[in-house]
Amino acid sequence: MNTLKADNLPSNYEQIKFKEWNTRENSLLSKGSAIFTYEFDCDGKTKCEKYKSTLNGITVKQRLKIIQGQVITKETELFTYETCSHPVKSNDMCAICGEDLRTKDMIKQRVNNSHNNESFQMISIDPSLKVSKDMAHDIAKKDLINLVKSRKLVLLADLDHTLIHTTNENVSPDLKDVFHYELQRNYWYHTKFRPGCKQFLESMSKLYELHIVTFGERNYAHKIASLMDPERKFFHDRILSRNEIFNRISKSDNLRSLFPRGDLMVCIIDDREDVWNYARNLICVQPYVYFKNTGDINDPSLFNSTTKKRKLNENLQVDKKDEESQEEKDDKKIDVENEDTDDYLIYLENILRRIHDEYYKIYESRLKKHEKPINEDLEIDESDLPDVKKVSPLIKAKVLENCVITFSGVVPTGYDLRKQRCYLMATSLGARVNENLVLADEESDMENFEKKTSDLEYNYDDNDSSSSCSGGTRSDESSNSQTLPKFTTHLVAAKFGTSKVHDALKSKFPIKVVTPEWLIDCNYRWEKCDEEAYKLTKEYDYKNCLFHHEYNMHQKYSVNSKNLKMVSEKSTKVETSNFETKSKRLKSDEKKTEVEEEEENEKIELGTKELINEEMFDLMDKEVNEELSDSDTDKVSGEATSESEASESSGSFDSDEDDSLDDQFAADLERDLLNKNL
Repeated sequence: MNTLKADNLPSNYEQIKFKEWNTRENSLLSKGSAIFTYEFDCDGKTKCEKYKSTLNGITVKQRLKIIQGQVITKETELFTYETCSHPVKSNDMCAICGEDLRTKDMIKQRVNNSHNNESFQMISIDPSLKVSKDMAHDIAKKDLINLVKSRKLVLLADLDHTLIHTTNENVSPDLKDVFHYELQRNYWYHTKFRPGCKQFLESMSKLYELHIVTFGERNYAHKIASLMDPERKFFHDRILSRNEIFNRISKSDNLRSLFPRGDLMVCIIDDREDVWNYARNLICVQPYVYFKNTGDINDPSLFNSTTKKRKLNENLQVDKKDEESQEEKDDKKIDVENEDTDDYLIYLENILRRIHDEYYKIYESRLKKHEKPINEDLEIDESDLPDVKKVSPLIKAKVLENCVITFSGVVPTGYDLRKQRCYLMATSLGARVNENLVLADEESDMENFEKKTSDLEYNYDDNDSSSSCSGGTRSDESSNSQTLPKFTTHLVAAKFGTSKVHDALKSKFPIKVVTPEWLIDCNYRWEKCDEEAYKLTKEYDYKNCLFHHEYNMHQKYSVNSKNLKMVSEKSTKVETSNFETKSKRLKSDEKKTEVEEEEENEKIELGTKELINEEMFDLMDKEVNEELSDSDTDKVSGEATSESEASESSGSFDSDEDDSLDDQFAADLERDLLNKNL
């Protein structure tokens, strides 16, 4: 606490008397603000002037006792004060005191106090606005208290392929329920809302505080919000677009600025898990597709130089397109789904309701256990609040809790089952996975299984460190292994006619033989789907499955890694030959100066690097071009493509060297290709 003295009083008057205060306690003073009024005699007359502050951004804490008419000097103490800590900043200016934080003294002060004065961006209000750590925590605590008192959670909602589908291709203007709008000159967008979208938002707004988090640009995000929520009763200004997101390929980096006190009450819905780093509070939704052959126009992987070049070429062709006749344009209109029968939001609403109800059920049980009354007026203890990242997996693990799954033809030969997506998907739903098909030997096995699964329950224990939910826990592995049967209950097969399928169909005790889509839909809906609707048949085509597409992409990168490895080996041979050549030249010409030798070495090294880079980048460009034109490649491939699909659908790839590939090398290649595409 500092004390301000009247050290700026004029010295040419004999006697100066205090008249009245012009400031109050807890008031903020800036430079030039009046503090008090004083009197003095001048030429036989009494005059009054105001004493003004020479400091900027100080807060008056306590005025010292000074009475009217008291003589004051430069040593007179006026009041105690605190300097401004600049808790709110905007564009390097303090929003409280107006101090320019770009001056040398302020920069030095900020560097010295950076560890104590951590700031948070108010990205949901204004990205240029920053507040101090203490203020951010105070704001977050008030928001948290309001959420608990209104019995709500927070829902971060993605737009593209989650709630809507947008295209910038040419579509018919007569499409039902499609919004057509222009964000840039001569650049039109067309958006279709997922069926039941507005009803979904209306229902969820009663249980959740809704936010939009999208990789679309700011004008796009706000336009969609205005169409979804014209009355601004769902989202208000809680919209995060690509312009506010810190990381162009990840959305999770913004969570700390959005929720400085933690994301205990945050739930996320998105069609992509990777952009959230596979967060445990994420609900991976079934992608919504209405416009055929149109992907995500705001895909983060498209924010790169390749896309910019493509867009530039598109813009150059705008004039040519304008010259085309209307009939030619109509012929190029993209196809849409004849009947939009998507009903996924019904399942998603059910999932979110279960999470909300379970969350507050746990919270109230904790209050009762700690003998705390459930009263909205009492202060909320954050330690009593559960974590959605633990509540959500708890609920999901009950979907297939009594199932034992075996895969046939889904995982190619040579892959570690425990690292595959199908395995992780099954175990996250509560199922156990057997690598081999295990048949029930006796009828008693089935009877014991049915009796045990009917008694399954989930107990809550605040002191259990291994609980799936902080306050709620599923049985641990030892008890789970006693509850679940050892024999296979479901066979997820990619092809009819395999030995596992044959044994399962001939089993004395029936085993459900289903397609991989059964497991995928169970994962999307968080409920056990009817196996009859996914029964494996001879006509089933595995190449359209999500799992097959992922393995096919992985195989392409693996093959590319072998080719790149060959290029690397070739470059090593070139380096060796260059070294031998250089040695011969050095021996044959010993009279060369050091400068000439250095120039010769540089030429050899540059030649080697150019050769290596040329071959490596040619190979990468070839792969990128293949990815950008998959549809054309599939048409030209002919019989070779059908043979490769047949080999993949059988569960193994026709490559003798795939299993011997270095996993780290393949991973590095995949990263390099993606970085090149970025």
